[in-house]
Amino acid sequence: NKIILKIVVQIMNGMTRITADVRKMMISWEEYKLLWEKDKDSCLRRYAKANRSLESYDRDVTRHKKDQIEIESLDSTCTRNIVKIDFSLLKTVLISHCVDWQHKLTGQLHKNAEEQLRDLHNLFDSSKAKLSTIPHDFADLRVTIECLDELRTDLPNIESKFNPVEATYRVLEKFLVNISDDEQIMLESLHLKWESFEHVLDDAQVIVDECKLTMGHQLSESIEKHKECVRNFREEVITALPTPDDSMDVALSRISSLQKKAKFLRNEETALQPGMELFGFDLQENKQLVDSERDLSLMHMIWTLASEWEKLLNKWKTQPLSTLDTESMENAATTFQKNIGKMRREISSWGIWASLRDRVEIFKTASLPVVVDLKCDALCDRHWESLKKKIGRTLDCSLDTLTFGDVFTLGLNEYSDFLAELSVNARKEESIEKSLDELKQRWFDIELELSIYKEVYYKIKSTEDLFSALEDDSISLSTMKVSKFYYGSIKSKIDEWDQKLSKISETVDMVLIVQRKWIYLENIFMAAGDISKQLPKEHLTFLSVNTEFKDMMGHAFSHPQVTKLCCG
Repeated sequence: NKIILKIVVQIMNGMTRITADVRKMMISWEEYKLLWEKDKDSCLRRYAKANRSLESYDRDVTRHKKDQIEIESLDSTCTRNIVKIDFSLLKTVLISHCVDWQHKLTGQLHKNAEEQLRDLHNLFDSSKAKLSTIPHDFADLRVTIECLDELRTDLPNIESKFNPVEATYRVLEKFLVNISDDEQIMLESLHLKWESFEHVLDDAQVIVDECKLTMGHQLSESIEKHKECVRNFREEVITALPTPDDSMDVALSRISSLQKKAKFLRNEETALQPGMELFGFDLQENKQLVDSERDLSLMHMIWTLASEWEKLLNKWKTQPLSTLDTESMENAATTFQKNIGKMRREISSWGIWASLRDRVEIFKTASLPVVVDLKCDALCDRHWESLKKKIGRTLDCSLDTLTFGDVFTLGLNEYSDFLAELSVNARKEESIEKSLDELKQRWFDIELELSIYKEVYYKIKSTEDLFSALEDDSISLSTMKVSKFYYGSIKSKIDEWDQKLSKISETVDMVLIVQRKWIYLENIFMAAGDISKQLPKEHLTFLSVNTEFKDMMGHAFSHPQVTKLCCG
């Protein structure tokens, strides 16, 4: 239908012609796009973080108010040819965004203003509560003075906050922000509170001055009293310190009591220091108190050391000598000597120091050597009998029952020189006996060196080593004979071996003489020839001797141990 087609064409042409106009109308609304694109919460957080000025808030709220008025004045509909465009929904949304921006900005501004206003009132109230309290001690007085000085210094800064707060509330009033009655009262009473606050500072200053006067006088009296107590205490320390004649318990108890007094005086001095600092008094430590504390500390150390030594000594006294480790005892005494020596410079003039030093020294140089001598392995019954005879009393010679305490009970420590000589002699005697045992073992192993002679006989081959051993051991025995230990069982052993070696020497010498003659005669009488006819009697005699000598040398070859051969 041509008519319908014509109408359609006209409509399409009309729509084409108004498209540009519609686009222009849409673009005109885009100048408000920030209202919906901008994140309000993020923007407000940046505001708060940047601490934006009141002018910034005022400017931004006014801008959004202006945008709202502009948007409200715009037409909600527009007709172009046959098309009617409705912007009412967009307009409503944009106005809502403008209002929301205003509320959020003024809300943030209101929050800031209320916090500042309440901070000022809280400062006035809390400061009044602090400054109205009368100080009871130096710590309270210091806190009050510091608070008062800080507030007086900060007065211009506090007062400078009034105008910004009041200006902020005027801006809030300008934008019709609802202010609570409580806020309104605080705002209106701000200057009255300020005047009252200034009076509070003046009254506090009066209180501080009065307290300083009173407490300063009390402090001076307390300082003098404390000094007097310290002087008296120093005299008490000098005169009441324990002496070597006191028992351990009495000495340590007295030292502990004096240390408690020193601690009380030190705490008293510490309690006075805040006041002394506050009033500018000299804060140097009291030398007499320092000296007393040092002396008590050193006295406690030396008496504790003495107590530990006595405990250790008493422990050793109950132990049998057989269980005592003399090396560890000596090490312990050396350690005590070192610890005592470290205190020499400070307390060498004290009796207890010299007494303990001497006790440990006596133990180490006199008592311990007695134990070492009594534990000597070389001591035998004759030595213990000699000791009993010396001390004139019976004595349990068992190291398993004889204790270190018995050494002192029996007075053995008084015979230290005798015991030292006794143990030395015992060791030397033991050394001689050991040498004799070695000599005995050596001669048990020495054999007569023989060789086969003419296939049927045996003869001594060499005596060089034998006579060398005889010479060495004879000299050793001669040396033993001239020693002071040539008595008793040792004398009998020395004499026995001296006789044996002499007999061995004589026997071997005799055998060698016989052997030389026998070799000579054997070549004569045992050789083929008429010697038996010429000397029949001598020949028969030699045959008898030859047989006997042959048997003797054969026995020596089978049993070459020289001691048995010569001494039986």
